Amino acid sequence: MFNKGDIAQKLTCPLFDGKEYWVLTGAALVLYGIKDNTKDIDLGASSEFIDELI
Repeated sequence: MFNKGDIAQKLTCPLFDGKEYWVLTGAALVLYGIKDNTKDIDLGASSEFIDELI
């Protein structure tokens, strides 16, 4: 399970240095304080960021 601190820590990775991505579903609810934790961290990303990852 991931709490707010866990999610924030994962997103401090150099890979996520201001690139075009966004946090979705349960993880977003945790970051907004609506839920306490979530089972996974779902991300959406721009096609440019996806291409860079590939």
